[in-house]
Order: sequence, then C-alpha cells, then structure tokens
Amino acid sequence: MLEAVAYLGNSLKGSQFIDNLVKDDIRSKKGESPYLVILNFNKTEDKWRLDLDAIQIPLQDPSARRGFLTRWCYVGNIMGSGPQIFVTTNTLNYLTGSSLANLRGFLEEKGLGDGELAQVLDELIGEVYAVVKAQTKAKTKAKTESEAGLEKPWLQKGAQVYLDPRRLGLANDDEYSKKVDEINKEFGKPADRSKEMAKWGAELIGKRLKEELVLGQEELSSQGKRKKGFSKSMIALWTIMVRGQPLVSFPEYEKAIIAYKMAGFESNEEGLCSLCGTHGKVSWEAFKKLVFYKPYITDKLGAAWGLKEREFNRSFALCEECFTNILVADQALPSAWSFGTGKVRFLLMPSLLVEEGKNELAGELSYQMKKMQRRVGGLVDLYTLGDVNEGLEANLQEVLDDTGAANLLLLNFLFYEKSQSEFRIYDLVKDVAPSYVSALIKTSMRIEGQTRDILGLAYPLRLDLKRIDELIPGRTNRKEHKNLLAVYSALLEGRPINRLFLAEQFVKMAFQQIHGGGRADSQIQQDKNAPRVMAERIIIANMLLRLLRENRLLVEVRRLPGRTIGLDERMERYLLEMEYGEPETAMFLMGYLLHQVAVGQRRSGHTRMPVLDKLNYQGMSFPKLIGLANQLFEKLRQYDRLGYNARYYAEMKRILDGNRRENWPLSPEENVFFILSGFSFGVMSGTKKEEGDGTDVDDQE
Repeated sequence: MLEAVAYLGNSLKGSQFIDNLVKDDIRSKKGESPYLVILNFNKTEDKWRLDLDAIQIPLQDPSARRGFLTRWCYVGNIMGSGPQIFVTTNTLNYLTGSSLANLRGFLEEKGLGDGELAQVLDELIGEVYAVVKAQTKAKTKAKTESEAGLEKPWLQKGAQVYLDPRRLGLANDDEYSKKVDEINKEFGKPADRSKEMAKWGAELIGKRLKEELVLGQEELSSQGKRKKGFSKSMIALWTIMVRGQPLVSFPEYEKAIIAYKMAGFESNEEGLCSLCGTHGKVSWEAFKKLVFYKPYITDKLGAAWGLKEREFNRSFALCEECFTNILVADQALPSAWSFGTGKVRFLLMPSLLVEEGKNELAGELSYQMKKMQRRVGGLVDLYTLGDVNEGLEANLQEVLDDTGAANLLLLNFLFYEKSQSEFRIYDLVKDVAPSYVSALIKTSMRIEGQTRDILGLAYPLRLDLKRIDELIPGRTNRKEHKNLLAVYSALLEGRPINRLFLAEQFVKMAFQQIHGGGRADSQIQQDKNAPRVMAERIIIANMLLRLLRENRLLVEVRRLPGRTIGLDERMERYLLEMEYGEPETAMFLMGYLLHQVAVGQRRSGHTRMPVLDKLNYQGMSFPKLIGLANQLFEKLRQYDRLGYNARYYAEMKRILDGNRRENWPLSPEENVFFILSGFSFGVMSGTKKEEGDGTDVDDQE
C-alpha cells in the first residue's frame, strides 16, 4: 500500500520543496467564504499596536487556492504534544501562546538564530509577550540561564510565553491583574497558567475583530437592508505580520519548516530503503513527522510483522526521496482522498498490484487512481456522480469502467477520527477490488430505480454510504460508532451480516426520528414531519437489505414468498422486489393498515399520529401482534377506513392465523421493523383514489 502512497505523492510533487508541504484542507462552513485573518503588529514611538486585516481565500479555484496557501506557508499544525512552531495556523491560541517562542528556539537549535527572522521575533516577544520562566532544578539553573542568556528568557528550555494584552491596549492593568489572580487560583502549573492567559488574549483579539471587521463591514444590500459582509465563523486561518511583513516571508522560516519535516535524516545513517531498495542515507525517525500515515506505518505494519516499535523502526527505513513522496501524500491526500459519511470519515488508500519501476503504465495508473477517487466518492454520495436525469449515464460509463489498468489496483479504506491532538484508527478494510465498488454502485442504482418507479416518486432515494449513516444510530455521548463501522466493513469486505442486527438498528433509528430519543416505549411524538423522514429512511433500509441479499451478504431466516390474495398491484410489486416472505408480508400489511388509521386520525383533526403509540420500539412478541391486529380492526371501523382495506386486513389475519407463537420466524425487533416498512410504504407510495368512494388513500403526510 505504501508503494501506491509514494507513487501518488511523487505525481503531486511541485518544483519547490515547500510547495509539497502545503496543506490544502480549507473548506467552506455553511456556504460562507473562508478568510485568512492577519495580526499585523506595528510600532510607533516605542508603542506597539495591533492592526487586523482579513483576506478572502479563493476557495472555488483549486489552483488559486493552493497558490494562496503556498504564499502564506500553511502546512497545518504539529500533531500530538509537540511544541507548535508554525505561524500560519487555524488556531489563534497558538499565536497568542508559545508558538513564536517555540519557533525562535527552533531557529536557534538549527543554527538560524542570527538571521533577520530571529531578530524580529526577539523584539516582538520581548516587548509584546509576557514570559513565564520554566521551573528549573537548582543544579541546572545556572547552566540553563547561561545558555539562554538572561536578556532572552524565552529561549530558556521549558519557558512559556503569552500575549500581554496591556502592551497592545487590549486590557488595562486592573483587568490584567484580576485575570491573573483568577487563573492562578484555578491552575497551579505555569504551563497551564500560560495557556489560559493565551486563551484570554485570543478572546480579546476576537472582541477587537468583532468591533473592527465584523461590524465595520456591514453594508446596504440592493434592497436597502443591512447585510453583514464578514463574520467570525468565516475565519479559517490566522497569521502574523510585523510592520507589514509576513513572518512566513522570511527565508529562515521556510528553512525551519523543511528542517522540521526532514529532521530524521540529520544522523546520516545509511542502509537499504524499504520501498525502492536503493542504498544510501535512510531514516526511520522521520516517520514521527507524518500525521495520517504514521499510525498505519507504525501500528498496522509493525503489528503485522510481529515487531515491537524499536525492532520495527530499525527494520523499516526510507530514503529521502521515498520519504518526501510519502510526506507529500501525507499533506495532500487527506484533503482529496478523505471522505466523510456523516458520523465517521475514512481515508482511501490505493495499492498497486505491479511494481512501479517495472511497468510503463505511469500515466494510465495516475488516471485510474483519480477515477477511483471519483468512484469511491460516488459510493459515499451518489449525488457526486451527477443528476439522475441529466448526464448520469455518461458519467457512470466513465467512472465505473473497469477496463485498462483498473485491475492493477486495490482499494483500502482506513476509518479514523482526527482531532487536534490525536489520530485514532477505528478500522482498516483492505484489498477491495475496484470492480466490486462498481458493482455495488450499479446494483444500488438499479434497486433505487425500481423502488422509485413502484412508489411513483419524482425524486431519487439514494442508497449510498451517507444514507446508510442515517440508518444506523450512534451514541450521542460518545464518538465511537461500532455498529455503523460493522455495517460498512461487512459491505466493503463482502462479509455476511445478520438481518436481526440491522433490524434492531433500523428500529432504533425510527424511534429516535419519531420520538427524539428517550425510552423506547415513550409515547411523546416530536416533529410533525418526522414520520415522512422516518418513512423515507425505512424504505432505504429495505433497499439496503435487498442490496445485501443480492450480494449474498445477509444472514436471515429465509421463507419462500407466499401467495397473496387481492393486494394492490403496486404493493405486490414492492413485496416481490424486496423478496418478502409470508411473515414479513403480514407485518408489512399491519404497518400499512396502521398508516390507513393514521390518515383517518389526521382527517379527524389530530396534529400527530396517535396510532404510532401502539408500537413498542423495544420489540413486539407474537401475542402482542395478535393484540395489535384486533385493535387495528376497531380503529379502521372507527375512522371509516375498513371498507377498501378489508382485503389487506383479511390477508394479514390469514397469515397470522396460519402460524403459531412457537414457530413464528421473526424476532420482536424484526416484527417492528417490517410493521414500520408497511407504514412507510403507505406514506411514500403517492396519492391514488380508493375504489368506490373517491377519497384519497394517502394525504402525503
């Protein structure tokens, strides 16, 4: 897999090394244009002031956006507990905290302490920032101070700095003293106190930003109404200027970034590269500078080889060329090859079935990899492949074509969670054939088309990973999504999954949609539109079961389809397409009759659907089903819905009476799921006239 990662990185490399390190991950929030905010420190007559400015990031043009990010040297943040040294960042607290002091110390460490950037940093830190000296043991105190120099305490090892708001007019002495007292009472460690002061400084800058930019850029729209031209939520990045010159523009800054990223090669250790096999300078320490691929390299490969970290490190090393290629991929690919389904994200990592140096398919492989990117994007969200009525077929023909070099690739799905200080791997699905992904997309679209035709819908019901995400509820108090990942991995690996497990998930989803959480026997209904949303999702859940069944991935108690008497043609088509057996059909009809009662209740003035309170989302046993069937008969008569629906009730009763409690094949949860399926069919199946009385069967509610 790493061969393919290095291959992709090599194809993305720019002419300048720093270009390869740019992190192109800026995205729009809520449709708003993102901005870079500049903290411009200026000095007049020995007094510093802070000027703020904002520059819009050219989001829509990929080339212009990357050029913008390159110009401002945005290479992301340092992951984990390492000290932050980068000046362009998405976190203001770093700039009001110790980042500048960390950068200054790094320049000193790399022999760049005599340059112009170091001088500018010394002046700015010394006159605008407050320094919290490190707690030093008595034996080493004299040595530390002599090394750092008393005139530059921020160079002392372990020293912390934070922006002093008094020196910029952001706070007065009384406000500062009060804040210091508050923080000192709550936090004991100097490092924690410094971080809290940095956070306060960021808040004060945010307040100034609101005064100068947010309110200052309100303008009259063409209709004469007040309109905001800038809001704090638009801020994507922050950076620093001193006297109008960006800190990132100093040559030493670029050298510092490169030195940080390539620090593992300073030892001049020689050996064989584990990827290309060439002999020369190699490093295993360099992996520590990776973000996305470090956990995979150290955890997955090391565990697979049965090596401890130290043994693995010395057994797996890369030359500068191969490491640079992976470093480029580590920066560039997560933004383009990372996909979000809703609750989780995964990184698409192609692997090659050929050795790069032994074939002449470089151009073709690059094309196929980009096509795989679009293909998996379609698996995540079918909308990315185009409108179902406009050009979708042509798009599919290109994206799903498996001729050429497509059979030389395998796809790997790395499910992960990335936070500011942690990269957590949830699952790795390996060696998925591109043709299998194509087959999943084609099958899901065929099932969707058939279902939409039966229901008479004018809009598509997409069956993709995003829609599956909506079907599997997650824990609101935790970020783990074990059940959703179980469904994804089973689908991608071609591993069977139990229908009972899926039915339990679908019923939980329906309950949360109708009742908004709480106890599964709750009778408090929420949004009046919730039944429609729930119905659409239950229909998609049935489509998913059909997809799994066609691919022989569904573990279920199979029953041959039974003979149905006098059902609506549309309903019979649906039951046939979804391959319902007689028990499923009986539950489906019970759910459809529930919907008919709900229509009657709505016409009688109910703003909700009280009949749904008859369901217990924890599951319903066979005796409970018999009781519900008897109640349904009375409700159908009460709301004058029995006439045309008598045939559906009779068919349901025929199946129930032909079974006994001890041989009923469905679980209590499956009973509820198929009842909800019939209810959802009633909601989604469109409007038609009843025979005889000309009234609407479905009010589209």
